Amino acid sequence: MTEPFKLTRIPSPKVVARLTEFITAKLKVVCLLSLFLPGWACCIAAAAEIELVAGGGTAVEGAPARQCKISQPFGVAFDAQDNMFICEETHRLLRVDARTGVLTVVSDAKKKDAPPGDGGPVPQASFAAPHNLVADAQGNLFIADTYHYAVRRVDARTGLVTTLAGTGAKELGGDGGPATNAALDGLACLCFNHDFTKLYLGGFSKVIRVVDMRTGVINTVKGIGGSRAMAVDSKGNIFTATRLGVRKCGPDGQAVSLEDPTAAPPLNGVKHIWADRDDNLLIADASNHLIRKFVVAQKKLITLAGTGTKGAAGVPGPALQAQLGEPHGVTAHPRTGDIYIADSRNHRVLRIKATE
Repeated sequence: MTEPFKLTRIPSPKVVARLTEFITAKLKVVCLLSLFLPGWACCIAAAAEIELVAGGGTAVEGAPARQCKISQPFGVAFDAQDNMFICEETHRLLRVDARTGVLTVVSDAKKKDAPPGDGGPVPQASFAAPHNLVADAQGNLFIADTYHYAVRRVDARTGLVTTLAGTGAKELGGDGGPATNAALDGLACLCFNHDFTKLYLGGFSKVIRVVDMRTGVINTVKGIGGSRAMAVDSKGNIFTATRLGVRKCGPDGQAVSLEDPTAAPPLNGVKHIWADRDDNLLIADASNHLIRKFVVAQKKLITLAGTGTKGAAGVPGPALQAQLGEPHGVTAHPRTGDIYIADSRNHRVLRIKATE
């Protein structure tokens, strides 16, 4: 049996001083690199911890979220009171209370031919494999109701469900008119601009659509093609994923590619992108079983979580030692900056707490 290390001799003051000087010098290098090369600084942030926040248990509802069973979560969103909402590919909408941590089923899975339930309370509504959801400043929820080919709205005050966009037909049309009269041919991603005046719709279509939230009119975004995964930063730039980075389209409609030629591995099967509060991009790199971050100013793609091997081990623990299973969603909490991961095939939601 190996003896534990024991300090048998107290170092001289001279040795201690030299050691302190060496460590201080190394820390200064790290601080300087963090200041001038934030992308590099992210690369060394391997100490970030990842933890379970929902899933992994057997309870249906009425228990702490970590003790509940969830199934294929695809999207995570937060309302103005920090309550967390989860949409599952298996047709359910869940809520985790910010104060108690208790999970409740807001809307359960319905029969395949069940009506959408517009105009009624959300527990009676049906959703067809919702892929994503977002909340506005008032806490109203907007759900990418993928196979109903519609964007559904849940009123935060009344709990009533209505359709914001889509007719239910798998078609493409209706630009320049009311979003409720427009046909959507593929919906998997929603994101607001910084002041919630525009809602962008991405997915399996060849185009990205945008709804003016003041007028209700829908149009096609010019300058960039459709994508299942897209994000909008605080300046109104739209981003979609490429193999080595992102495609950026400015408010003027001009698009450029921002790529990291050293990216390893290249992005593969990206399912979701989210612009964080620093306007960097969080990426659910599903087929690589990783969560990535694209540091826009540095054109640097780094890994935040995952080993690259599909699995469920390593939670809780260092984020870079945790296995993931085809994560389909990644979101930064609007107030704390904590990163929430829809670890879809592991049937759980994980969190990486923001560093100061």
